[in-house]
Amino acid sequence: MRLLKYAVYICFLLVVIMLAATSLLDALTGREGLSAAVYGSWAFAAAWAVLALLAVAYFICCKIWQRPAVALLHAALIIILLGGLATRISGERGTLHIRSERPVNLFLTAENDVRVMPFDVQLDSFFVSYYPGTNAPSDYTTRVKITDGGKRFSGTASMNRPLAHRGYRLYQADYDRDLRGSVLLVAHDELGVGITYAGYILLLAAIIAYPFDKKGRFRQLLNAKKADSARKRKARRRAIVVTGLTVTAAAWLTLTIILARHTIVLHRPPLADGVEAMRALAWASLSLSLLLFRRNAMILVAGLVAAALALLTAALTGGGASSMPLIPVLRSPLLTVHVAVIIAAYALLLFIFFNSAAGVALALMKKDNSLKIRQLRLTSETLLFPALFLLAIGIFLGAVWANISWGRYWGWDAKETWALITLMVYALPVHRRVAWFDADKHFNLYCAAAFLAVLMTYFGANYFLAGLHSYA
Repeated sequence: MRLLKYAVYICFLLVVIMLAATSLLDALTGREGLSAAVYGSWAFAAAWAVLALLAVAYFICCKIWQRPAVALLHAALIIILLGGLATRISGERGTLHIRSERPVNLFLTAENDVRVMPFDVQLDSFFVSYYPGTNAPSDYTTRVKITDGGKRFSGTASMNRPLAHRGYRLYQADYDRDLRGSVLLVAHDELGVGITYAGYILLLAAIIAYPFDKKGRFRQLLNAKKADSARKRKARRRAIVVTGLTVTAAAWLTLTIILARHTIVLHRPPLADGVEAMRALAWASLSLSLLLFRRNAMILVAGLVAAALALLTAALTGGGASSMPLIPVLRSPLLTVHVAVIIAAYALLLFIFFNSAAGVALALMKKDNSLKIRQLRLTSETLLFPALFLLAIGIFLGAVWANISWGRYWGWDAKETWALITLMVYALPVHRRVAWFDADKHFNLYCAAAFLAVLMTYFGANYFLAGLHSYA
C-alpha cells in the first residue's frame, strides 16, 4: 500500500506542476493558445484520470468508507472530475449569429464545425440598457422568436440570464453595431452540468459534515487541551493584548464605516475590482483577528499587519473607491457571495502565512522554542481547514456563476487555474498520511512557502496573466 500512496502523491504533484508550468509558459513565451492546447489535450485528461484511479484504489485500501464525511468529500471530487469528462465527450458550445431577416438553427463551434439545433431562432429585437444619467451599459438584451416543430413562442436572453430550451442554453455574447443583429453563445451540456452540479452539492454536504467527524483532525484540534499554556500567555501578555485589541477594534470600526459609506454611494457592495477586493481583504483580516485572538494573541498583530499590507496595496494600485458602474456581466448576486467567500479564505491563508513564517523564524534561533513553534503550528493547522473549505466553496460558486454567465463552468482561465493550484497546494498538509508534515518545522516551512500560490492567484493572474479575471 505504501507504493500506492507514493504513486498517488507523486501523480498529484505532477498535475499541480503541469497546471502551473503551462500557465506560466503561456505568459512568458507569448504563444497564443498554448494553455488551450495543453488543457484541452487528451494527455491532460489522462493525467487527471490516472490520478483519480490511483486515488480511488488508495481509498479502498485505506477503508475510507469508515469515515463517512471524508469519503463523501473525496467522492464528490471524483464526481466533479467525471462531470468534466462528460462535458468533454458530449458537451457542445459555439456561437449563433441571428438577425431579424430570417430564422437560423446552425451554430459554429470554436473548431469551426457547424452544429444543428432542433429548433429555429429568429431575432425579434435587441436593445442596450444604460445606467440612469450615464452612457454606461447596464445590460444587453436579445428577444427572439423560437420555432420548434409547429409551435412558436418568444424568449429573452440577457447578461446572467440565459434562455434555455430543450437542453440548449442561449447566452448574450455580442451584437451588431446597427442593433439589428445579435450574437448568442450556445451551450448544450445537460449530462456534464448535471454530474458536476451533483458533485458540488455532495462537496458542500461533506464540508458541512466534516467538523462533526469525531475522528477528524479538525475536531481533534478544536478539542485540544491548552489550558496551561493559555493561562501563562494571559498572565504575561495581558497588557499587550488589551492594547492590540483596542487598536484592532478601532481600525475595524473605521474600515467598516468606510466600506458602508462606499456601499451606500455605489449602491452595491464594494467588491468589483482589485482595489475594492484589497479593502475587503483588510476588513476580513481585522474581523478574523478579533474573532480568533483568544487562541493566540499574536493573531492581533498578524491581523493588523495583513490589513496594513492590503490597504497599502489598494493605495498603490488604485487609490479611491471606483465610481464606475459595474459592467453587465458583474451585475449578479453571486459577485458578492463569490468574492466574499474567496476573500475570507485568502485572509485565513494570510494568517497561516504569518504564523508559519514566525514558526520558521523561531526554528532558526539557537534557543529552544519548540513549545512556541508547536503552538504556532497548531494554530495554523486549525485555520487551514476552514480556509480550504471556504476556498473550495468560493471556487465552485465561481464555476456556477461562470456557467450562468458564459455557458461553461470551467474554462482554464488563468485565475481559475491558479485558484485550483492554490487549493491543491494547501490540501497536501491536511492529509495526515504524509509523514513529512508531522514535524512542526516542515509544516511551518511548507505553509509559509505555499503562500506564493496565493500571491500568484491574486496578483499574478489578475495583473500579469491574460484572462477573463484580469484587472490590468
